[in-house]
This record gives sequence, structure tokens and C-alpha cells, in this order.
Amino acid sequence: MLLMNNICLIHCSILFIFKAHQNECRRFPLNCPQGCGVVIAREEIAAHVEKDCALTIMSCPYAQMGCSQKIKHQTDMRLHLDLTSVKLNKTEEQLRNTQEELHHTQEKLEKFEKITRKLEEKVTAHENKLMQCSEEHTWKISGITKVLRQQSAKSAPFYTRKYGYKFKLGLSVLETVELQSGFMCQDLLMSFILMKGEYDAILPWPFNEKVTCTLIDQQENQKKRENIVRYIPANPYYSSWSRKPLLDENQEKRLFCVSLDELKKRRFIVDDTIFIQLKIDPTD
Repeated sequence: MLLMNNICLIHCSILFIFKAHQNECRRFPLNCPQGCGVVIAREEIAAHVEKDCALTIMSCPYAQMGCSQKIKHQTDMRLHLDLTSVKLNKTEEQLRNTQEELHHTQEKLEKFEKITRKLEEKVTAHENKLMQCSEEHTWKISGITKVLRQQSAKSAPFYTRKYGYKFKLGLSVLETVELQSGFMCQDLLMSFILMKGEYDAILPWPFNEKVTCTLIDQQENQKKRENIVRYIPANPYYSSWSRKPLLDENQEKRLFCVSLDELKKRRFIVDDTIFIQLKIDPTD
């Protein structure tokens, strides 16, 4: 009690016997409200509870990282952090293992995708070969607006028949300016291109077959369709047909030319798609 009196007298110069003063004095000694046994001046209670009291319950410093533990100050906190460090190291090791497994899985997936693509390509090539080895062929050109901007496109290769001639179709855009009006005109050019094929060695040369090309009018009522049909008669003297292809392909032979304005007058373009059919008639 004498020690308490001296503390109060030194800082306040007021006798401690006044009870009202005891309730207000900032330096009046009090026991820790959490019961840790420490006696401390009233004005230091808050700092003691927050920073020094061994019984203060605190949140883990890693609360923002998901730790929800509440720990007593000092010793318990150090123990908790030690355990947290051990768990963190284990988690990092597990993460590294998971990353390695993910990397291996991605490599396996990439290999599987490559195998799948090759199988799909083989299936597609087989289907195309079955479809393309005939005397009639249909070229579906989707995204014709983009093709017109690019001003050219070529079909996949066809064969006139099984063990026949190999060819493909070419599409290009010709732009001209009318002298009188000055307007820009666009024409669609369709070409027939002989290619170097697997069976050229056993085929007769020059190429001497009739080629008929049809641009399909996509009117729903087929009786009202007005297809554009052009054909090239069999003629072994065409320069692009007179010789067996030595390179990948011979010079193209024009099948027809039609203005885009004419295509727009009817339903040749539907859903940004046109259809071109080709028929090969062998000579007797």
C-alpha cells in the first residue's frame, strides 16, 4: 500500500485518501483485468492488454491467408507460428508435387490430342477419298463474304473416279471499272485445275473429258431454281490439259465467269454459303 501511495503522490501531488481521486487517477495501480497477475497503472491497461498480457487472445498473423485460430499472447503464439511454418512447408511441398503432376498430365494430354488429331485426319481423308472418287462432286463454300474479301479460294482435291484424274476447283474475284459509270464491278471466276495424281502413270493423256460446272440456285422450290450451268467440251488440245502434270498442278482452265450482282438477284448465296457442283463425263 505504501508503494501505491508513493506512485500517486509523485505524479499527482494529491493525497490518495480521496476516493474520488482514486477513481480518476491515470497512474493509479490496478490489477490486469484479464487476471494475468500483473499490477499496472490505469493509463497503461489498454497497451498492456493489447501487447503484453500473456492471457490476451489474438488472431493468427496469417488470418488473411485463411487461418482462423485464436491464440494466447507470447508463448502460445510462438508455438502456433512454429506449427504453422511446418504446415506451410508441407503445403508448399504438396503444391510442388501437384504442379509436377499437372505438368506430366498436360504433356500426356498434348500427346493424346496429337494422336487424336492424326486419327481424325486419317478418318477425314478416308471419308473424303470415298466421297471424292466419283464423277460428280459438290464444293460447299462457307463464309463466302470472307472469301470475296480475300479474293480467292481453292477446294480440296477430288478424283474424277476411282483410279482417275486428280483435280481441284479454284475461285477468284475479278474487279473491273465500267468506263461510262465509273462503278466498280466484281465478277466471280471459277476454274478447273488438273493436279499431279497417284494414278497418272496408267491414265491416258492428254486429259479428254467433258467438264460441267453448276452454280446452285438455293430456292427452296427446286422447280423454280435457275442454276447457272457452264461446261467445257472434251478437247485434248487445251494447253492446260494436253500434258500430264509434272509439278503439283497444271495451269487452271476457266469454267465460267458471273457477276456478283447477278448472284444477288436470286438465292445463290444463302447463309453466306454457295454450292458448286461439278460433273466429269468421260469420252467413249
